[in-house]
Amino acid sequence: MLRWIKRLFRPRFGTGAFTRLVDRQLTKGQCDQALEHIEAELARNPHADLFTWRGTARYLKEDFQRAIADCTKALKMGTMLQRDAFGIRGLSWLVSQQFQAAVDDFSAAIEADPNRGFDQTQSIGDYPLHRLRCFALTQMGEDGRAKADLKVVVTQGKRNLGADYQLLALLCSVSTDAGVRCGEEAVMFAEKVGSMTEWKQWVSFSILAAAWAEFGDFDQAVRAARQAVDLAPPEMKETRQERVRLFESRRPLRMTPVIEYDAIDELLPHRVLAPSDFKKHL
Repeated sequence: MLRWIKRLFRPRFGTGAFTRLVDRQLTKGQCDQALEHIEAELARNPHADLFTWRGTARYLKEDFQRAIADCTKALKMGTMLQRDAFGIRGLSWLVSQQFQAAVDDFSAAIEADPNRGFDQTQSIGDYPLHRLRCFALTQMGEDGRAKADLKVVVTQGKRNLGADYQLLALLCSVSTDAGVRCGEEAVMFAEKVGSMTEWKQWVSFSILAAAWAEFGDFDQAVRAARQAVDLAPPEMKETRQERVRLFESRRPLRMTPVIEYDAIDELLPHRVLAPSDFKKHL
């Protein structure tokens, strides 16, 4: 009886109450409950926007292929939630390591409503679309375009920028593309990372060391790399010590891709509670 009563008073699609309920459930990771509401409304009214909602729920449940199918159907039906449909499909492509398809969809999402503000439309939840596109671009070796996207995020974004400054510092320090590297920018972004962490994390010194090496000041690079060794957890000390030896030999660090895919995957919203930086992979 109680279940029947709850269904009777379930918010209907097209109302603010429905949107708030499903959004709250997805934000809390209650995807099964959200899907129950969405499926009930789809049976009553197969509206394009409901396929976008279902695609979002399926993405968060890590059902990526069906999320892609739902968002594709929503877009073909003319969903009003174009940015979200392209964004969720792009995320599903990214997790599936289909990087060009991800870039194409993130670009379409960015262009879906270009006349509104960055924080209003240029993100999926707290995840700026330019950041997401940057992640895909780094895996394709498109470091120049990735750097340009991150500069948009740190210039116009307002929240959760730690990972963006970390990746910017890395791109400027260790990219194999000489046109992307810039020692002066690398040090500036690395110092920004350090100030954001109050220089309490080993990762800040690791990034700063790579930046000083690109700048050409290997004495500073070695000093920062040794501080990273001192602060790093036991399982990371040997790789940090390798960096010390590299900089002692007066050689800069080069990495391709600049960041491992596993680190990116850990930052994506299907993890629901994502870590705030790349520290395990630096």
